[in-house]
This record gives sequence, C-alpha cells and structure tokens, in this order.
Amino acid sequence: MRFKKIASVLASAAMVFSTAGFAAAANYPQPFISSSGVPDVAIIYGSHSSAQSDLVGVVNIQNSLNGYAVTGSVSGAVPEGGDFVKLERVDKFYLGENAKDVFITDITKEYLPELLADGEYLDNDNDPYKYTQKIQLSKDLELRHFRDNDYSEMPTIGIPLDSNAEVLTYLLEFTTHPDFTNNAMKNTDLPLFGRNYFVLDVDNSSVNPMITLLDSSAATSLDLGEVREVVVSGRTYSVAISALDQNGAILRVNGETTRKLDIGQTYRLADGTYIGIKELIAGNFQGATNYVEFTIGAGKLVLEDEREVELNDERVRGLYSVIELSGASPPALAQVGLRWETFDREFITPTSEIVMPGFETLKFTMAGFYTPAQEEIRVERGSSSNAIAVKAPIKGGSGTTPVTLDLLYMDQSSGEFIGLGESATRQLVTSEDPTITLDRAGSTYRDKFVVSWGTNTAGESYVVRAEVIERQNGNLTTLTNVATNQRICQDVLVNGDCTIGNAVLKITAASTDGVDWSVTLEPSDSTRVGFDKLYTLEGLTIYLPVEEGDGIGAIEFNETDSWSLYMFEEDKTQTLEAGGNITLTLEANTQQTQRRPHVGDVVVASTAGVSSDYPQGDSSDRYESYVISELATKVVFDQTNNNEHRAVITYHGAESYAEVFLTESSATIGEGSSINRPLLDTEISQASGKNLIVVGGSCVNTVAAQLLGRSERFCGTEWTTATGIGADTFLIQTFARTGGKVATLVAGWNFQDTSNAATALTTQTVDTSVGRKYIGTTATSIESVTM
Repeated sequence: MRFKKIASVLASAAMVFSTAGFAAAANYPQPFISSSGVPDVAIIYGSHSSAQSDLVGVVNIQNSLNGYAVTGSVSGAVPEGGDFVKLERVDKFYLGENAKDVFITDITKEYLPELLADGEYLDNDNDPYKYTQKIQLSKDLELRHFRDNDYSEMPTIGIPLDSNAEVLTYLLEFTTHPDFTNNAMKNTDLPLFGRNYFVLDVDNSSVNPMITLLDSSAATSLDLGEVREVVVSGRTYSVAISALDQNGAILRVNGETTRKLDIGQTYRLADGTYIGIKELIAGNFQGATNYVEFTIGAGKLVLEDEREVELNDERVRGLYSVIELSGASPPALAQVGLRWETFDREFITPTSEIVMPGFETLKFTMAGFYTPAQEEIRVERGSSSNAIAVKAPIKGGSGTTPVTLDLLYMDQSSGEFIGLGESATRQLVTSEDPTITLDRAGSTYRDKFVVSWGTNTAGESYVVRAEVIERQNGNLTTLTNVATNQRICQDVLVNGDCTIGNAVLKITAASTDGVDWSVTLEPSDSTRVGFDKLYTLEGLTIYLPVEEGDGIGAIEFNETDSWSLYMFEEDKTQTLEAGGNITLTLEANTQQTQRRPHVGDVVVASTAGVSSDYPQGDSSDRYESYVISELATKVVFDQTNNNEHRAVITYHGAESYAEVFLTESSATIGEGSSINRPLLDTEISQASGKNLIVVGGSCVNTVAAQLLGRSERFCGTEWTTATGIGADTFLIQTFARTGGKVATLVAGWNFQDTSNAATALTTQTVDTSVGRKYIGTTATSIESVTM
C-alpha cells in the first residue's frame, strides 16, 4: 500500500458541483491521469471513524494511479504489509508537538483493526470473557529539531528519545474478569496484539501478580508412534513421542530428546525454542488412547506487574508488565498489558525507526517531514558594499526569481546606518502613512518604493520606480516594475489612477522643472495598501525600515549602528502574520577597518515550544534553526565569510508536518510518484481545482453526500433512495465539478462493497465522463446504467 508524496499544497476554495455533462468520453485513468502521465486528482475518503475500513479501496485506487503517473516529488507515504495508523487527527503532526496531543485519543481497533481487534478469551472451563485492546501514546514522543552526535553531526527533524522515556502503554482490558488462578487459566491461550500466547502458569500469591507465557506457534496433537512436523518462524520441527505414561512424556524434536515433561511444563531446545505440554493422555491397556498435545514457541515470557518482562530468562530492558486484578476472591484479571520505555537513547526519523523490544510487534516509523514549498529569502550584502539587502521572490516579480531590495546603507567609517536603499544617490522610500512621496534632486534619486496590498489571508508586493516628466498637457508620472523592468502605468496625469496588481494608487501631486521632480501617491484603499512591508510569493511578511516611524520598522539615522529586521509567518489557515517570527539584527561587521553591514544575530520566536540553534556539522560557522510552528520556517545563520555574515530563510508557505506511523513490525514504507496523499472529507478545501475520486458512501463521507445533493451524511434507506443501490451492491458514478473537472463516486452498501467498487474501477473499463453510472455486486462484473 503506497501513498506517494504531493508536490504542493492546494489553495482553499469552495467546492461546487453541477449536473452539466461533457460530450467526450474519458476512460479511467483519465481524466485523473493525463495521457502524458501527469496527475490531476485528489482522492477523498470519510473522516468518520467507520470510514477507516474504506482505506482498502483508497489504497487500491492510489496504487493503480501510481502505476500510470510519471515519477515526481513525493509526500504522503503510507506503510504496506501490515496494520498501521498515522499519528495525526484533526491537525497534522507539527514541529514542537507530541504524539499524544496530536492523536488526542487512545489508539483502538478503529485504527489498528487486526492488532487491536476485540475478542473473547476462553478459560479452562471454556467460559468466554470478552476483551478490548488499546494503545496509549506518550507525551515524550515530541517532534523536535535536534542535534545529537549519537545520531548525526547534522541537525535533524524527528523524535529523539532519552533513556527511560515513555513510548506507549498497551492494554488488554476484560469486560468481564476471568479468575486469575492456575485452575482457570493454565494451559489456555491468552491473546495479546491479536496473537495467542500459551499460559504456562499464573501466580496470584505475591505482591506483584505474575503470568508465565509461551510464545506459541500453534497447539498440535501427536499420537504415540506418529511423527508430526511443525513450522515455527520459518524453521521445521519434526516431533515424536519417545516415552509416555500418566506422569509425563519424553519427546524427540529434530533428533534432540527432552526431559520428561508433565502438563504445563516446558523444555528449552538447543536453538532456544521452547516446547511445552498442553495435554497428555496415557492408557495402560490395549487399544487405549495415547497422545500428547504440545506447543512450540520462540520464547518463554514472564510478565510480573511493574517489573521488566523476562524473555527466555533474560530481562527485556525497557519493557514493563502491567497486570491489574479486581478485588474479587479468588482474584480476577481486569487487564494485562505492557509499558514500553526506552532503555537507551533512541530516534524516530526518516532513517531510524524504533521497535518494541521483546515482543517486536509494534514499531514507530517516520516517512519524512513534509514542506509544501521551499521559498528562499536571503539577507546579505546588497547592490553596493556598504548596503544590505533582502532578496526574495514576490508576486510582482519574475516568477520564483528573487528580487533584490536594498534596505539600508552604512557609513563605512562610523559603522552607522545613514539611509534607506543602496546609497546616498539611490534611495528607497518607505512610509507608514497612507501617502508616499518620491522625488529626484540633482543626482539623488529617491524614486524606488514598495507597494503592498494585503488582506488577512492574501498579500502581494511590487517594487516600483517612479519618474515624472513634463508635457504640454501637464506633468506625467510613469511607474515601472523594478523586478521585470516593465512599465506598469505610463504618462498618468495628476488625479489619475495607476493599478498595480490589486492596489490602486492615485497621483495626488506631481511637479518637475525638467530635471528635478516630485510625485505624491495615495492608495484608494489605505486599509489594504501600504508602503512599509513586503510580502513574499508564498506569504512571508517582511517589515521594511521606516525613517522616524512609530512601528516595528522604525529607524533613526546617524544614531543607529544596528536595526532589527522582522519577518512573520502565516499560520495554517494562511492568515498573514499569525505564525511565528524571525528577528535579524543588521549591524556593522567590526572586524573590518571599512565597516560593512551584515547580519549580526538571528532570533527565532516560535508559536509553540522553544527553538534552538544547532551547528551544521563540526564547525560553528553555520547555525540552523526552525520556527516551532505549523509552518516550520527554516533559518540558517551563515558565518562562513567573516566579512559578511548572512541569513538564509526557507519559507514553506503552508502546513509543514511529519508523517509518523505506528505499525506492525512487518510493515514498510514505500516511495514513488507524484499522486496526492488521500484527503479526508474535512480537507476538501485542499482539493481546489482538482478532479476527485470520492471513496465511501454518504453515511461516512460528507463529500459523497454533497455529490448526491445533501449537505450532511445520510445512511441506510436514504442512501438507497438517493442512489438506487441496496445491500451487497456498489456504484461508480461521475459528476461534474466546477472548472471543467469531475468527481467520481466509488461507494457501496458497506466497506466490502466499496472495496469491490474500487477494484472494479481500476480493473474494468470504466467511462469516467460526467453522467456515467455503473452498478455491480462483484469486483469483476459491472453494468452501465442509463441516467
């Protein structure tokens, strides 16, 4: 089962469906995969807890699409080869958070249906006792940016665990409690993690109750004179009875002879495997029944409450038994479980997993740390040696190519900042007021400014140069986009408007004598347009220096040898300036006779937790930090050049998170192509502009309900009324979506029918053009229905 990784996060948008159809037919995998192998699809499944069963169909479709898609950048891996649960619920697993707070609840059969299935335990009287299973995660499983030489010389994002850190607690809880005595439990099978363990002995006499188990492969009967072959962990054991009487049996196993064993006794074979007697009958008259029921297991386990588990008479370091008895007489077993703690330092990262010791049933695996964008912003030397600049991609630029904006220039003798921009003759103009005035006076140009338009969730910036010329009909202003060197507005008269992206500026005054000139601009909407900040293409907000301003960019020249440059992240809802922030101290490098501005310090302020700086490798000339937040902006303070320290900021633009899984030990994580990770129905806003495959019916999937004309989930007879589909039947139906896209519903009466529908979609010829509908009862037989 492989869910590949996605290359970008989609913008939020309302989902609209219609009933309009298309003329052209498009057989699966089109339109979800183009003929050239380019994906254009989001797979949607239900957030309702019952929808976990639909993951079988989701995985089937995901793997099928992967086979058609070209290889690309990846995100959103899912394990294959065993039970798994991804450690995220309402929110992703963000930097600075711990697994328990992220997943919120205990992990139960809803998430690990095989390992944690409900069941019945049968005691020696064959009386049934129902039980449930659960896993409680620890708050010690914290996603951090860390550096540890035991792991790597480079800083890493992952989950580092100190020794004696708690990992999880596994509990099997009885609804009704079996007697905790040998008479009741000895020689029975106790299920843990969905696997039977043979009970050799129980002890309720000590302060700490104790159970001795055999990790058995199976209980097998053997008649006198017979040879039985049993396979354990891939190895074949040939077993026969050498001697048998009412007091016990001597067995021969692969040529090795055991001592005499009575019921409940075990013998350790030369390879470390244990063989135990579960039952024996020995008759001393002709024709009597003579047989032994035995079990072979890989190890003997001793569980003593609050003590480390013993495996084959050796302690399993870091794994503790949990046994709780009720107050009944005789005592009864309320719950049995395991508490997993680390014995030594351990790490959960993309290259390191941890496995439950002893039982080796569970493991934690990290697929990676997903960052939707890698926008680079640099703060370093500007266009001249005495200037410092920010270099960032902006909407009013050449795509992702950064624009260089000189912020401040310095007196190289005093080391004080003396002006905005590149130099005394090429200056930047900023303003906290709703007006801005640009001018030229002789050889001094104060003609460059930044105009930014922004709402709570969207922002754009343009670096602009102004010029005024005189014509017969008046003084005319021209504004040029510095990044593209293209004119935005040309020859605009006073009181005329110039539109720059979403910003509209009015020319309120303009004058010139043919050489010198001045122009004043005023936005039509001063609540959204300003001249004191810069928005990057992905949405990082950078505050510009403002001479004698009152805001956080304020600077007073000829008295200032340092200035703080502030940058603010968005949060996960794309609200501007609502995330963490970064403060860069810009100052003179005092190691040089001629002072030059550089980055003197970096401080990262996080929305959660505390960010730490770590050297990249053995040297201390490059330090790495992350904003501990939903976006996890990365900052590298580069001091490799003593003359010019700089900062490189990598802004991710949207939610950045770890993909951490709790899985069976046998599960592995695949890599692959560029299909989006499947989305919950609650994440439908992330599927803007995509074709959809909607898996699961309206009872568990709100998007399925919307396709069928309802705003909320509905079940049973209402589903049949809406679709014509009843028990043991599924449908595949395609609807129109705005923007020329489609949404194909793949759903059945129950999860097995939905699984059949997914197989039919991926193996049969299915026309996925709008208005087509198929019904079926098996994965290999579908029927087209006229709408």
